[in-house]
Amino acid sequence: MYVSRYTFFFPISDTEDIILVNPLSGAVDIVDKEVIDVIKTLSQGELVNNREILYELARRRYIYLKKEDEEKLITEAFEQWNKNLASEPESFFIYPTYGCNLRCTYCFQTEDMRIGDVIKPRLVDKAFEVMEKFHSEGGAKEQPLLTLFGGEPLMYRKEQKEAVTYILKKCQDMGFHSKIITNGVDLGHYIDIVRKYVDKHIQVTLDGPRDTHNRRRIFADGSGSFDRIADNIDRVLKEIGMNIALRINVDKENLSTLPEMASFIIERGWKDTGLITPYIAAVRDSGCIGQEHVVPLPQLLKTVLNMYAERPETKIITLMGWRWMESIENLVKKGRLYSPLFNFCGAGMKRLCFDTFGDIYACAGFAGEKSQVIGKFFPESEFYVDLLNQWETRNILTLPKCSTCSYNLLCGGGCTFIAVTKHGSLQASPCVGIHQILNLGFHYYYPYIKKRAEGG
Repeated sequence: MYVSRYTFFFPISDTEDIILVNPLSGAVDIVDKEVIDVIKTLSQGELVNNREILYELARRRYIYLKKEDEEKLITEAFEQWNKNLASEPESFFIYPTYGCNLRCTYCFQTEDMRIGDVIKPRLVDKAFEVMEKFHSEGGAKEQPLLTLFGGEPLMYRKEQKEAVTYILKKCQDMGFHSKIITNGVDLGHYIDIVRKYVDKHIQVTLDGPRDTHNRRRIFADGSGSFDRIADNIDRVLKEIGMNIALRINVDKENLSTLPEMASFIIERGWKDTGLITPYIAAVRDSGCIGQEHVVPLPQLLKTVLNMYAERPETKIITLMGWRWMESIENLVKKGRLYSPLFNFCGAGMKRLCFDTFGDIYACAGFAGEKSQVIGKFFPESEFYVDLLNQWETRNILTLPKCSTCSYNLLCGGGCTFIAVTKHGSLQASPCVGIHQILNLGFHYYYPYIKKRAEGG
């Protein structure tokens, strides 16, 4: 018998239960030590006579008759993943400008990248031509999602407001969906435009309570932006009633303030609207901001989960976007983990980013980094095939370090942006401590998993 390399187990503290997991088959079971002893014995190449346990382990695909059986299943899963990816709607980004009215302390953009030029209508037209062609040649049934990004897409300037209006109207005319990622500073000047054209949501960042935020997200003169942003959020909630993803960029400087931030959200009345989704986004070491304040993901998660237990109000600040935690939550709610992940995101495959000057990027994080341009859309469209091919073929089966890793179906090879900026190569595999994260996640959700298991 062959024990799947994707068979993991997590003993739950202060209990005799052990959570057995296989992300390839999607199996999750609560077992006892006897089952784990059988798995360990098989792993050592020894025979086991317990037919009942062997049958269940084989049925749930924790073990196979031979290794080739698992390899076949991996191939089938990869083919299904490709089919699923092809049917997903495209995600396009447009940068109306690289200019920004804030100078956040941890921003990875340089002064050279903060050029204040605004995209011209003729470039917008060309960008939409490429988007339409990309969409029509793909297999997506749903319409694409267009995100305005930057720089700061909603700076209050006549030319920029005209450009944003032009982009969003064109987006609406073509039937595309739209959302905006903004720092919220000048959001109040765009209320009518957002109400008329944006059909998804907007994302705004507050990095904690007033004093904390005002030390991090500052204007060029060093003054803080908290009150102005909070007031603009109030206006969106009252005048439009639109959903807002409230991003909190978290590192060592503001991690301890999350309970206070949760209290502010509650006291401000935002929680009661049902329109605000506060969430934690880890400030990442991208090779340019350094590691001084970055918190490793397992350590960050452990701290947050402890806060959830000690200060329950903090739970309103979610872990949205933390795929591993969301997968376990999906198990609790729907009875299954997420499907195996062969690539971290759709950059270069289902995602294209169009900048102010006619360049195309695969990843929003690389905007303005000329070495990562994968093509141009103005004056004519052109893709740089060699670099684009590296993005399109980057997956856990082609990455040297990932191809034999037992955790590859959970991390998808890691973030390509981090691979390049921190490790210097598209073929690098940035690891984040998946086993530690899953261990924390299964301990946190154990009571809910146990309850679901007892209910069948």
